[in-house]
Amino acid sequence: MKEVRTSMIDLQFDNNTLTPEKISSIVKGVEDILLSRLIRRRYETAFGESYVVNFSNEDGSATCILRTYPFGLVTLTFEDCLEGDAAFTNPKLEEIRKELQRHFKVKVEKIPIIKRGSAVPLYFTTADERILEYDFNKVVFEAESPYQNIKILHSPTLGNCLILDDLQNLAESDINYTHGVMKYGSISYTGKEVLILGGGDGALLHELLKENPKFVTMVDISFKDNVLLLFF
Repeated sequence: MKEVRTSMIDLQFDNNTLTPEKISSIVKGVEDILLSRLIRRRYETAFGESYVVNFSNEDGSATCILRTYPFGLVTLTFEDCLEGDAAFTNPKLEEIRKELQRHFKVKVEKIPIIKRGSAVPLYFTTADERILEYDFNKVVFEAESPYQNIKILHSPTLGNCLILDDLQNLAESDINYTHGVMKYGSISYTGKEVLILGGGDGALLHELLKENPKFVTMVDISFKDNVLLLFF
């Protein structure tokens, strides 16, 4: 399946210097750097106080959108869907960033590539909305319960990982956490009745059943039998 790669470079100018003449100079400087990569200026327009320029290669498979903002920020958004020798890779974008910094002598920041159109979700956020990228390569399971969306995604580094409402919950690699919760090695569960409140990921149940308990009861609002079977 083809993927589109998106990446961004930001240039921070003094907001008092973005005159029409300065903007024209910035566009020309960016154009000169992109021309060596066969990316040419195609069209440009103004939106209110912003100026937007579109650059692309001949067939449009690699593009760069330049946009100026009245507070001094100039953004470059790169996209390509080339297979094989991609127009924009992280090393190539780092070269562009360095050239831009040398040319304009301002702060230039590169944001790494984001892969779009993947058959498997790769990007999630933390509770405070920071982006996380994973190496998931397979959708093991996905379903909607009455309470939440449930996904199990496989990762070469994490094993199977449980995602609830697009928030990372638990992975097979978190076995030490599960052992810590059950005080593994300190408490004997042999022949005992055990109650688990929550634990819908099934990790505690899975580990407790190895300890020969008499009976285990688990109470969870959104548990599906096949989630436990697929997770481990």
